Amino acid sequence: MTGNSKRGRRGRRDSDGIDAHIGRRLRERRRALGLSQAELAARLAFTAAQVNRYEHGTTRLSAAGLWRAAETLGVAPSYFFDGLAGQGGPDAAAPDLEIEARALVLARHLRRLGADVQEKLIGFIASLTRD
Repeated sequence: MTGNSKRGRRGRRDSDGIDAHIGRRLRERRRALGLSQAELAARLAFTAAQVNRYEHGTTRLSAAGLWRAAETLGVAPSYFFDGLAGQGGPDAAAPDLEIEARALVLARHLRRLGADVQEKLIGFIASLTRD
């Protein structure tokens, strides 16, 4: 076995971690927006099986697919890479991602309420964090 083939495999292993991270970010955003895999697939002109493979990192999402996913999910393309650089790898930002996902779910519920109720709830939450 030559050095090049080993390097190629090692590079692929590293990219597998990136693909898995992108897939997790895709799944988190889809869930935060309350979309099923089938609904997201329809919006992206993919199959639900493709979305499943992307979310599990078993299939690499192309640059064009990543761009379309970002537009469809209302995020910048860089969203899918958040938490990778300089933070020890894909899992380093997991606590922040959980909070972000909860905030999006909360926002989705808030949209269903009147503006006056929204303001009262926001005020209440703010009062819980005051020292």
